[in-house]
Amino acid sequence: MKKILIIPSWYPTPDTKVGFFFQEQAEVLQDQYDIRVLFIVPQQLSRKKNIFKFFYQKVFKSIECLKIDVGDDYAYNNPPLYYYKYDCYLKNEKKRYGIFLKAHSDILQVFIDDNWKPDIIHAQSVRHGGIIANFLNENFNIPYLITEHHFFSLHAFKPLLLDLARKALEKASKILTVSYDKSRQILSYGIKVKPVVVWNLVDEEKFKVQSTYESNKKLQRFSSSAASGCKDNLT
Repeated sequence: MKKILIIPSWYPTPDTKVGFFFQEQAEVLQDQYDIRVLFIVPQQLSRKKNIFKFFYQKVFKSIECLKIDVGDDYAYNNPPLYYYKYDCYLKNEKKRYGIFLKAHSDILQVFIDDNWKPDIIHAQSVRHGGIIANFLNENFNIPYLITEHHFFSLHAFKPLLLDLARKALEKASKILTVSYDKSRQILSYGIKVKPVVVWNLVDEEKFKVQSTYESNKKLQRFSSSAASGCKDNLT
């Protein structure tokens, strides 16, 4: 059974209740693939609270990740969620981000040492999942793909991440988007990729479609689209 490591940019945890559609998508694949979800959250704390850890991180650019017990909640175990937190005492943004990336590398190495090496990495959005996936690809030579769900604008990236985001997209084995609009957003920056559109689906059985329309009644219409100005949902 092929192994897939999912790196989400956001995901439901005991601390946050967002991104359940990522969990639902991964759950559907469980019957055919061996899936793990890796989600690591940095916490920037005052270095005054622990000066020793501050100097350790500054010198060795390393941290200790704490695995969070997610309990037996169904959403956190289908597929299994590997949820980690770590304390970051550094103020330098570049060093902080380097530590953030290395934390994923350290945990993946633990998986590999335990005889679980993914065949492919699936990043949900280039920020930060795609950047992480590209970093892991460079260190472990594992192919990755990116599904872009979020509104994409290079201008929204901090200077530190701008080139990393572009590289992550162009080095990916495949770029998936959830709409033609997302593909257009990425291509408008001259990024050399060929996105494949894979729509988020709606369960039509949840809605009753009338067989005929009676002219004296109000027309009922269902529309699914991004809450974006260029979609012109009001019209």
